[in-house]
Amino acid sequence: MKVSSWQIIKYFGYDFHKFHANRQRWSWKHWDYMSQVNKQLKEFRNLTLYDDEPLDNITFTVFDLETTGFFCNLGDEILAIGATKFNRNRIGFPEQFYEIIEPVKPMSDFVSKLTGLTHHEVKGGLAFPEGFSKFMSFTEGTVLVAHPASFDVQFLQMMTEKWRLKSYHPLAIDQFQLAKSLFPDQRNSLDDLIKQFEIETSSRHHALADAYMTAKVFDNLLDILHEQDLTTWGDLKKFGKM
Repeated sequence: MKVSSWQIIKYFGYDFHKFHANRQRWSWKHWDYMSQVNKQLKEFRNLTLYDDEPLDNITFTVFDLETTGFFCNLGDEILAIGATKFNRNRIGFPEQFYEIIEPVKPMSDFVSKLTGLTHHEVKGGLAFPEGFSKFMSFTEGTVLVAHPASFDVQFLQMMTEKWRLKSYHPLAIDQFQLAKSLFPDQRNSLDDLIKQFEIETSSRHHALADAYMTAKVFDNLLDILHEQDLTTWGDLKKFGKM
């Protein structure tokens, strides 16, 4: 995806200043909440896993973002976070998470049509620090999985930086890299893998629906790892760690 000269000019001439003015106003108004989120980030600890930990014992949070565009560093923002917890040995899953986030940058009609999110829904969404705090609480004690994590996790990291929050470094598996390692001679987009594993599709580009489909793909990839006698956290790290 290429960036146009107009996008760059518009961002530095207008969007950048609008975002930071809005961030400053919100932060001053909710300084106590910002302090709480920063405390949460400061105390954030990744799950301690040893290389011999069986994969079937690990709880993963498979998540997906919907965004206003691909370029957080040029003003794009998060519109929705969807996630589902996944553990092959646990009964009672899945637990799910879904929050709509109100961006400073207006959502385009194209993105509205693509995601199914209405402008009214987005206007009623949470500010990023609120939604992100809830997401961190939901994911506590789990390993993140995204397709690709190089986009979704880094987008979260860049948003925390833009909001002047403390840094965020979650333990994450990049499902795209995992699939690429297992199937080096094929395309490994989420749509390709959904089709390959004959997973029923619903509401594509809805954050929670995409998280469910990503989790089903991940389950199939774990089956393939097991067939190759790759059954531990150490085995998985070799393939898909971000």
